[in-house]
Amino acid sequence: MPNYTLRNVKGSELTFTETDNNFIAGRTAGQLESCFVIGPQTGVYINQSFNGQDMTNVSATVNNIRLTPFYVGWDTTIDQVGVWQTSAGSQNLRTLIYSSDSNGLPSTLLSESSTLATSGSGGYLASVSFTFTANTRYWIGTHSDGTQTFRGLSDLNLKPLGVGTGLNTSAVCDHLTSSSYTFGSPPATWSFNTNQLGTGGVISVGLRIA
Repeated sequence: MPNYTLRNVKGSELTFTETDNNFIAGRTAGQLESCFVIGPQTGVYINQSFNGQDMTNVSATVNNIRLTPFYVGWDTTIDQVGVWQTSAGSQNLRTLIYSSDSNGLPSTLLSESSTLATSGSGGYLASVSFTFTANTRYWIGTHSDGTQTFRGLSDLNLKPLGVGTGLNTSAVCDHLTSSSYTFGSPPATWSFNTNQLGTGGVISVGLRIA
């Protein structure tokens, strides 16, 4: 069977080759795993999950930022962000979106939501206006000011970052984390250090497609 070359609506080339009767797909502009490939549908929510396993509960902590990589396969505009608190009590939380630098690490703060002020179990939304560019790495996450529990994404949902906390460990990092910044004052430019390598999942951020 001959090889095939396809292009999506943005002109990105996809090549398909036959090897041992199996098709192997590769993207000529670089490999992107588990990106969002269904065309954006107005009013539906996406989140930073890559693998689609069961969700879990994740606890927020004081001044804590947790960021994970995020891709979409289409230019996608969102008009709301949200989280789901699963515990009693109040909390203040904001969502953050960062660009990536040439090393794939968080770089410039592109979007910070207004404060999601919770009062107990339930969903909380804030209006935003942001457009993700297709096949571009972003970093998305939350900044919290206290301790409550939220619907979250476990390490089973997230792509590992490909680094660990040591050679003799089963803990593969799935996010970057920092508690060095007061709530409401995230860094305009992220400065990476190895102490930020985190495990154990993140708060799920819902993004509503405009």
